[in-house]
Amino acid sequence: MKWQEEVSSQAWERLTAVARQAVASSPAKPSGWRALARLLRQQGAVDEARSVLQEAVVALPNDPDLRLALVGSLMAADELDQAGHELDVAAHLAPEDRRITLFRFALACRRDSTAEAAELASEVDRLQPDSPALISYLRKRARSADELQAVVERCDAAVARRPSDLDPLYHKAIALAKLGRRQEAADLMRPDELPEVRDLSPPEGFEAHTDFSRRLADEILADPTLQPDPKNKATRGGRQTRGLQHVPGSVLAAVVAQIKEAVEEYAARQAVRSSLMAAAMPARASLDRWAVVYGKGGRQVSHRHPKGWISGVYYVSGSQAAGRGIYPGALLLGSLDPDECDGPLPWTVRTVEPVPGRLVMFPSYLPHGTEPAAEEGTRISIAFDVVAAD
Repeated sequence: MKWQEEVSSQAWERLTAVARQAVASSPAKPSGWRALARLLRQQGAVDEARSVLQEAVVALPNDPDLRLALVGSLMAADELDQAGHELDVAAHLAPEDRRITLFRFALACRRDSTAEAAELASEVDRLQPDSPALISYLRKRARSADELQAVVERCDAAVARRPSDLDPLYHKAIALAKLGRRQEAADLMRPDELPEVRDLSPPEGFEAHTDFSRRLADEILADPTLQPDPKNKATRGGRQTRGLQHVPGSVLAAVVAQIKEAVEEYAARQAVRSSLMAAAMPARASLDRWAVVYGKGGRQVSHRHPKGWISGVYYVSGSQAAGRGIYPGALLLGSLDPDECDGPLPWTVRTVEPVPGRLVMFPSYLPHGTEPAAEEGTRISIAFDVVAAD
């Protein structure tokens, strides 16, 4: 696995300026609008990217690609009614476009429109049988043993067709658990074996973690994209950045280099242990990362990272519980929401103390959450996904 070269914040600014100029000089070219929106989204400026697409469909109202790009942006922002309106316009412009059906189905699932989702499911199955939305839908509605077994087989087929996507293993494990095949489900998750925990030393040039952590925390707290409880994210009672850009010579750049080195070693070990992980390894990868900042009571609800291969978290700073000498707000590897699995979990949830300087890595399909931060003060962490490079 090779890493995609980091793009500096200054380079992003120059690229974005070129894209803005392209749009200004040739507003009738949809490619310029799409490029500008994509650049903004890659920098974490998702609200501005959505505004660009909204301007684009006004300037070029008959372009279905721009309209569908706007639909995706609106759905990501949880603006489902507006997304539905734009989807209706796109369907009028390009009624035969297969993406219309896929978007309609995803939107119906998000809205809990049971009848509409059921009506569209067979068509989605024909168009894209390994659609993540379809697999999730079928798993959640499966009641009989035959339906659950069909989900297991569909997950196996999806991974066989697209080895780079291991998220179906999550749905397979839940279906196996509901079938009573608890050991098979546990063998897929293995939160006691698959994750790796290591404590990193301060990067070169820093004598102690306290100085390093303070400077890294200052950089994160100054990030302009830091916002409270962003939509469609797992953060509750905290703040989260949209991303963390590469600034050469920064403290963040130093810790990202450490994380990448640790990920390379972990990935090599996982590829030897698991043929599925080996097949999913991207030839060229990027490290998507963001920061989370909590006060007392902040937490992460149970979730997973469907677009990643390996995910992880690095703990920057935190407050110890008075008189107990531990850092509260533990990471819970393998945790699930109660409505996801009937009865007790087939696997043991692994608890990891969020000690500053600690790095945790695990397959992205492994569900996880946190306990609430029970102490006053600020707890800061950097979360990341290893994804195939664009």
